[in-house]
Amino acid sequence: MDSTTTLKCPITGCTWSYESIFGAEQSFQLINIHVNNEQRLHNRTLQCLLENPPTIDAGVDSETLGAFTIRWKQYCNGSQLSEDMQSLKLFQCTSESLGNLLLQSNPHITDSSPDELMQAIEKLAVIPNAKVVVRAELMKMCQGSDESIRTFSAKVQGKAHTCGLAVNFNQN
Repeated sequence: MDSTTTLKCPITGCTWSYESIFGAEQSFQLINIHVNNEQRLHNRTLQCLLENPPTIDAGVDSETLGAFTIRWKQYCNGSQLSEDMQSLKLFQCTSESLGNLLLQSNPHITDSSPDELMQAIEKLAVIPNAKVVVRAELMKMCQGSDESIRTFSAKVQGKAHTCGLAVNFNQN
């Protein structure tokens, strides 16, 4: 009767395992194939992330900034940038006009922490709107004849979030 050996991936966080009936050399080749495939997949994902960072321009509304912030956090998590690199990369995500405004307001802005830089971006990029104006826009929103309910619902939820509105639901 052949004995089996459980092969496990040596990559931290990978849960791949395989019950092998092969000898040591064949088992090593199986692990090597798996590791190479994982490395290729990781490299492709990282390259995609690094090539497609989110961007932001001056003159946006708070909803656009909110979407940018979420995308930025995802980008940082996926690319595993250090905090120093995050500041530099975040500055590169700004348009030329917004980048110039940031440099005019603080020539050493790229030496700031990512949080400080994000606050400066928010201050210079977002056109402030009174909540009353945004709530009025929310109240007069209506679904277009060719607009799907999901699209309209997402727009309404985004606008409500911007207004600071939330629904508390208790099941009793």
